[in-house]
Amino acid sequence: MKELQPHQKRVIKEHSELKLRVDALNTFITSNPTFAELCEGEQGLLKAQFKAMKIYLVALDFRIQLFQRGDL
Repeated sequence: MKELQPHQKRVIKEHSELKLRVDALNTFITSNPTFAELCEGEQGLLKAQFKAMKIYLVALDFRIQLFQRGDL
């Protein structure tokens, strides 16, 4: 595989950082009793945020796959 471009390296770093945040938010939603104490509206917003973050993570993952194949 050829040397990654600076923007490609940034995408990989961003993916790594976002993955940590997605995992942390998932743990909070599914395992932290504090989540259950939040009002329904805030719970809904956090769940929506989690879904959006996962979609973003998948988009970054696809971009990285394209980098690795040499398509971008």
